[in-house]
Amino acid sequence: MIVTCPNCSTKFNLPEAQAKPGAKLRCSVCKHVFHLPEEAPTEIRLEPDLSLASAAPAHRKKGGGWGWLLTFLLLCAVAGGTWWAWTYTPLFDTVKEMIAPPKKQDPVDLVKNIALRGVRQYNISNEKLGNISVVEGKVVNGFDQPRQLIRIEAALYDAAGNALVSKQQLAGTSLSLFQLQVLGEQELEQALANKIDIMANNTNVLPGSEVRFMVVFYGPPDNAAEYGVKIIDAQIPPVGKDEAK
Repeated sequence: MIVTCPNCSTKFNLPEAQAKPGAKLRCSVCKHVFHLPEEAPTEIRLEPDLSLASAAPAHRKKGGGWGWLLTFLLLCAVAGGTWWAWTYTPLFDTVKEMIAPPKKQDPVDLVKNIALRGVRQYNISNEKLGNISVVEGKVVNGFDQPRQLIRIEAALYDAAGNALVSKQQLAGTSLSLFQLQVLGEQELEQALANKIDIMANNTNVLPGSEVRFMVVFYGPPDNAAEYGVKIIDAQIPPVGKDEAK
């Protein structure tokens, strides 16, 4: 028999043998005493039947929809304000400079104020290679800022001005007459590409400073009648590099 406490509304499953008319009942939850119809002297302590208890309603936070809407509107306002400040004010100029990719400079702008000085061409008889042609001279930094890794290109031309052979070389190295006469091709190339000399002479070239260069052609064409040299590349030293060599 299902009995409900009139005080706390707890439901109990009362065995039929004890469900006598007038039975005196005591709720084990709130201790309230009540009677079944037709009072009887027997007092029965009831234990709640948990299987009859109603599930507690889920807790629901009031106003959650408005909270999300207000948060969304606030984020939109902040994003819009930040975009406006980024686009139309100088407030974020420093940040823009920090994250912007480095500007690619025109190669012509990097070399236009670098000049050639004392350029000459001559032939030498090498004991291992036979006739070789040498082009040498100096590059002079005419910029008001340092330059480095200056690269030149030398070429040999025929009498009609047609290029017969050309070769690129980083400035900063040169060889003695003895080396040009006795070293083999591989040894000559290694000496002209010596990184220690290049780093010592062709980095942080200060304004007005000059750097030697040398290009060697092996077995030059017999119809070579002229030569030419041009500066094709240079770099700006990183910010913070020492001013003096």
